[in-house]
Amino acid sequence: MLKPGLVRFLLASIVICYHLSGAIYIGSMAVYCFFALSGYWVTYMYEKKYSKYQKPIVTFYLSRIYRLFPVYLFIGILTFISTLLYHPLFKDKILAVPNIHFWFSNVFLLGYNLLPYKPVVPAWSLDLELQFYLLLPILFAFTKKKKQLVAVIIISALIAITSSALYPGGIISKTVIAYLLYFIIGIAIYRYEFKFSRKAEFWSIVMFISIFLAHCLLGFTDFYKAIKSGKYYELYFNQVLSLFTIPLLCNSLYNKSDNLDRTLGEMSYVLYLTHWMLIIPYNHYITGITKLQRLPFSLAYLLITYTLSYIIFKYYDKPVDKLRRKWLEKQPLAELSNNHHRRNI
Repeated sequence: MLKPGLVRFLLASIVICYHLSGAIYIGSMAVYCFFALSGYWVTYMYEKKYSKYQKPIVTFYLSRIYRLFPVYLFIGILTFISTLLYHPLFKDKILAVPNIHFWFSNVFLLGYNLLPYKPVVPAWSLDLELQFYLLLPILFAFTKKKKQLVAVIIISALIAITSSALYPGGIISKTVIAYLLYFIIGIAIYRYEFKFSRKAEFWSIVMFISIFLAHCLLGFTDFYKAIKSGKYYELYFNQVLSLFTIPLLCNSLYNKSDNLDRTLGEMSYVLYLTHWMLIIPYNHYITGITKLQRLPFSLAYLLITYTLSYIIFKYYDKPVDKLRRKWLEKQPLAELSNNHHRRNI
């Protein structure tokens, strides 16, 4: 039985493998899973913790900014430096985009997924995460009752299907609206404490592996190669595959986490961003060599990525998060009698 922190760590590792290999087409699927987990944890945190403050939504927003931005900005600056060193066309690409939009989104993240050029590519999901936060007050109001929640799920599913089928490259597909279904699934799991049977979880994993293996094996046939060459094949493939992860994701949330598991879960955010900073020099050094010759470079890349991510997590992210928790302890509660809840933040 997988624990929640390990699941997040594995999802971040899948994204790394995708960017490292350029062939394991399930990087987007891992991000969709992150969205579903975010829907669960954000709802949990808001209703169990932040709702007890005098200004719950304001406290929640400030706390989330405090949690996401220090790491993002720190790694973002290092990524800019890495890109300047190893990407000779970097300056030209910056000049080729609207500067106001480019710099605003690179600092504040909102609108990042609409940029034609993204220096920190994985940050596109953080843009959608922030958009989800902005919709929280509305989503909380419309998902408290079961009928309303079902209606929201149906509407978000229809929007996702329409966006993917008719306008896969449109503006809506680059906003949280097209991905809202995943966040809503997470909210639903929390509100109604969904838990799948061991049998359902087992067969969902079997289906996941079967579809993925079929994708890999059939990829050698001319017919499937023609399908895979389609512009939006990867999008559709990842969307379908992500549906089979829901039982596993859902059940992992009910498995008790220990210190190691919490460390893996908290480190996954740093790992998710740090790997892109290092993929830039990696791509520079493997240019023009065979896949077999890349192997030592790939192993070195993985070793450095996981090591550096842990260092950044331990000596930067964790101290900053400790300051965030201390700040939260000083925020006024709705009732003085709730002071004992502060230790649970």
